[in-house]
Amino acid sequence: MSEIPLSCSCGRFKAVLHDCDASSGRRLKCYCTDCQTAAHAFGGGEILDAHGGTDLFHTTPSKLEITEGEEHLACLRLSPEGLMRWYASCCDTPVFSTLASPKLRFIGISSKVVDGDLEATLGPIKTIAKTKDAKPGADGPTDSRYIGAVWGVLSRHMGAVITGKKHNPLFDDDATPVVEPRVLTKEQRKSFTPEY
Repeated sequence: MSEIPLSCSCGRFKAVLHDCDASSGRRLKCYCTDCQTAAHAFGGGEILDAHGGTDLFHTTPSKLEITEGEEHLACLRLSPEGLMRWYASCCDTPVFSTLASPKLRFIGISSKVVDGDLEATLGPIKTIAKTKDAKPGADGPTDSRYIGAVWGVLSRHMGAVITGKKHNPLFDDDATPVVEPRVLTKEQRKSFTPEY
């Protein structure tokens, strides 16, 4: 286990994953329309791969500590019921994703904010998901090991519950997000959604 440093593009927002390595979570690529829309909403379509995939690492939020620039933490939702997509407002770098409630002990870390070699730090990509929404083209991706990713989220959640690890720095003790999410209008969302 090691400390994994995280930072936004401009370096004003920093965090660390404590006692974490490839066995602490699961690295995956998601090609869903929502992840692609969010990337474009942040003005960072370059974080996507050639087919529109987002590289993520799923783990438990108790491992996360924000170490610098907490005042830059912001949150976006594509709809009133959408995922909480946390970002650094100083440079609009997507950093984390969570559900609207911290009851499920889950957090997705954008691999783009991980300092260092991803293969060495987080291991290989084990799951490829939602490829029906991928950008068409030669050598396009195909779904793999999606059930394994779901099982991983649930098993890590149960492990955190059993060991009493419920700390989540993105929510207050009463399960309120530490910052008020900004929700896109339908028109805004449509303008950021890629059409293939």
